[in-house]
Amino acid sequence: MILKSFCQHCQSEVLSGQSSCQRCGAPSASTILRAPDIEPGYELYQNAWRGFATVFPQGWDPIVSEGAGVIFQTPDLSAQLELVLLSPQTMMDASQHAAMYLATLPDHHGEILDGSNEQYLRAAFEGPQWRGVISVHLTNGGGTLAIARSRPDYQGDLEAPFSKMLASLSPITPLMRQPWNEPSEGAFKLELPVGWSCQSALLPPPTPTGVRQPVARLLAEPTGQIFLSIEPEYRTFVHGELPRQAPEGEGLFGMLGRWASNAGHGMAQAMGEIVCPFRGLGPAVESFFWPHWQQALPGCQMLSYRDYGKPDIADVRLGLPGDLIRVVRLRGIPLGNSGRWMGGHSYFYQAPAALMPKFEPIFLGVIKSVVNSPAWSQNEQTRSSVMFGSQMNHQNQLNNQWMAVNNQLHAERMGNISAMGQANTQIHQNNMAIGDMQMQGWQSSASTFNTMQRQNVNGINERDDFINPNTGAVHNLSHHVQNYWEAGQNVIVGSNAQLQPPPNWTPLQRWDGR
Repeated sequence: MILKSFCQHCQSEVLSGQSSCQRCGAPSASTILRAPDIEPGYELYQNAWRGFATVFPQGWDPIVSEGAGVIFQTPDLSAQLELVLLSPQTMMDASQHAAMYLATLPDHHGEILDGSNEQYLRAAFEGPQWRGVISVHLTNGGGTLAIARSRPDYQGDLEAPFSKMLASLSPITPLMRQPWNEPSEGAFKLELPVGWSCQSALLPPPTPTGVRQPVARLLAEPTGQIFLSIEPEYRTFVHGELPRQAPEGEGLFGMLGRWASNAGHGMAQAMGEIVCPFRGLGPAVESFFWPHWQQALPGCQMLSYRDYGKPDIADVRLGLPGDLIRVVRLRGIPLGNSGRWMGGHSYFYQAPAALMPKFEPIFLGVIKSVVNSPAWSQNEQTRSSVMFGSQMNHQNQLNNQWMAVNNQLHAERMGNISAMGQANTQIHQNNMAIGDMQMQGWQSSASTFNTMQRQNVNGINERDDFINPNTGAVHNLSHHVQNYWEAGQNVIVGSNAQLQPPPNWTPLQRWDGR
């Protein structure tokens, strides 16, 4: 099968290498790929960022892999086809590429098939989890690494779709890109598809002496439905049992015992930590992230969890109202042997479900193009150190001033000890007046007890109430995020960055319940 490019304007074929249509003059960037001879049961996949296309079995899910390629998998994950594009600079031969892949599958062994050489290789492999075939093809311009693998109980045929995927692999005109540099201080740079917009900010650190965090949001179109948010946010997790819930018929002693057992959770939450029963992103998704998303994104559904065989990196796909899909990249960072670790998202992207296969390669291509500025990072570390030293000097000055004032006050008290009786009388009168004021304050606050109780519960749960001023809808959301917008019906987008949202996003306002 041969894939061909056609002009979107006059439907004429545009040959590879032509900069414009020879019939109407339209630029080749506006061409589309067609495969009129695609067999029934197959679909076309196009990666506009890397500039290639191929076919895959109908009904399978295309998942852009971490490398430069794509994975097609059955809905039940029992079989996969994987395609990786190799760079021209590779110094390994075909057998070394195959051996490197097999190293990612413990307890699996492979056998090189007849006809293989340094530039072309086919090998069969088998193990307790997978069995399949590896194909490596190297050329002066790069090469391909392709894998077909299935679970031992898979009964389908992989040879036919594997051969069709490789035979249909064709180059297409890649997406036009342009460089983009963070405009305020040059903190980072990336490649941006032509026509997209990008906003950036430097988040203030959690402490005055901390390091600022560069963030960015890329919009593919003005409505804000298709966007990529590069905004890392991490929390500290500590090992421990989850809080015990009140059982039916719980007595007084049972309640006191449960409160004592859960006391550690309150201390951990007060320190900004999350209690997790087991270390790792999987348990954290179940015990924290998923309940958090359910509250922050009403009506969302968790579609899949994938860790790529690396427990410290995972992607979670969420289905949102309006047939949208959001993909969240989670990372875990161990904190030595303290029993604590950092976990959170480094970026997330969103698009309508029908368009996600088209935009996902672009989102991940942009992510891989991000380069932080070493000079800016060094300057930021220096600024943080200077701020820390300045703060310490200022604190020492305040301590010295306090000691001097304290000594002076002590001398004055010792010199006027004879007048303490009168002073005590005056203090008693002041205390009585303060007591009257406290009573008045208590009486005035009684009318707002329900509001205060709700605020206390929000404080314990680290949440705030936000209201949509247009609809009056109230959302209970994490107070660790400064800004929230309603991007669609019950579709919430949060950010700590002061970025200008699309016109149709409604900013939510903090609400005290009154």
